[in-house]
Parts: sequence; C-alpha cells; structure tokens
Amino acid sequence: MAVLVAATVLLLYILIQPTQPNTKAYSDFQSDVQSGNVTKVVLDGTTLTVTDKNSSSYTVQSDSPLDGEYDEIQSWLKAGGITTPVNYSVTKPADTGWIVLLFSTLLRSW
Repeated sequence: MAVLVAATVLLLYILIQPTQPNTKAYSDFQSDVQSGNVTKVVLDGTTLTVTDKNSSSYTVQSDSPLDGEYDEIQSWLKAGGITTPVNYSVTKPADTGWIVLLFSTLLRSW
C-alpha cells in the first residue's frame, strides 16, 4: 500500500511540474536587452521569463527579486540607445492557502 501511495505521489509530482524554457545567464539577458533583442519580460517570484524578437523564450534568475528588474531594464535600453520599449509584467503567485486549510481540516476530523 505504501509503495502505491509513493508511486502516485511521484507521478503527480512529475505531471504537475511545468516545463521550463531554456535557461541563460543574467549577463546574457543584459546583453540581449542592450542589443534590442528582448520584447517581453515576466517576473514570477525570482524567475524572469524572457521573450525575444523571434518569439523564443528563456528563463533567468533575477538579480534583484525584491525590487524587480524594470528600472534596470530601462537603464540598459537607454545605455544601448534602444527606443523600443520592453513589455514588463509581474505574475502574482497562485493562492494555495485553501489547500493547507483543507488538509488541516481533514486531519483534525480524523
């Protein structure tokens, strides 16, 4: 029985994990912005998902997750002489508090 539960948990973990696009170094991200190759940046926690002019995506770990990268990106664009703006947005984390509440309620009722 324990093996079945462990196998189910492992399978769910594998299925729930989202696939990550290519990962690049932060310096590569900076170079891409300064050369005008970046069209969109989405901050999700500490991960930046970057979309380039060819509509391909990659991820970068944020150097300043508390402040966000918006001001940094603007300074890079200015330094590179790029006038085309980068679409920057922040994704709010999913609210999973209800799951904890559900499990704690179920555990107390047993």
